[in-house]
Amino acid sequence: GQNAKLDLAAHVVEPFAVLKGAPLKPVDATLNVTGLDTAMLDALAGKQGLLAGLLGPSLDVSLVANGAGAAGGSVKLSAKSEALTLNGSAQLDKGTLRCTGKDGLDVALTPRPGSLDAYAKSVLPAGTRLQLAADAGPLTLKLHDVSIPLPATAQAAPSTAKATASATPTSTSALDLLSKVELTCEAVLPAIVYSDAAQQPVTVRNVHVETHLSPAEPPY
Repeated sequence: GQNAKLDLAAHVVEPFAVLKGAPLKPVDATLNVTGLDTAMLDALAGKQGLLAGLLGPSLDVSLVANGAGAAGGSVKLSAKSEALTLNGSAQLDKGTLRCTGKDGLDVALTPRPGSLDAYAKSVLPAGTRLQLAADAGPLTLKLHDVSIPLPATAQAAPSTAKATASATPTSTSALDLLSKVELTCEAVLPAIVYSDAAQQPVTVRNVHVETHLSPAEPPY
């Protein structure tokens, strides 16, 4: 493997106050990871070379937070590899992650030749092949008009030592948070070729997927 380089700069006001039940104060931070070994990520995830095959041997990641906290602020995320370009930005608004206007997530992945075929051989039955077409094109993904409630990380401590059990904060369930998620997703999939012992190669191309998830609308 190879050694990655990590650079972190952060400014946090009263960072330990959260241990006493106080809300986390706004954070300014920049995190850069350069040369992250994708083979190591595969080993950690047990994916037998999938990430290294799709992305290339290394990955660079950058995360920037400006005044980020429960009440507000902004975050930006980017990632780059031989095959991947990812850019995202969002605003924090009273415990909710929002992407409106120019904010959102844009991903373009041009899989490396042979990467899908090599991984498919390791997980599919013998004689079954799933590979990229010669003119596969990139996988693109866009997320916009996003609203995602964030789980509460801290609440104010009770004002007196005689607080009753009813004053103990309760965590919001993951299903309840999921029911409040709103987003629009657009994706274009690369052309793939499927074949097996009984089936001549079949090419699937021009697959466009668009979906809108909203608490007020069913997901179908």
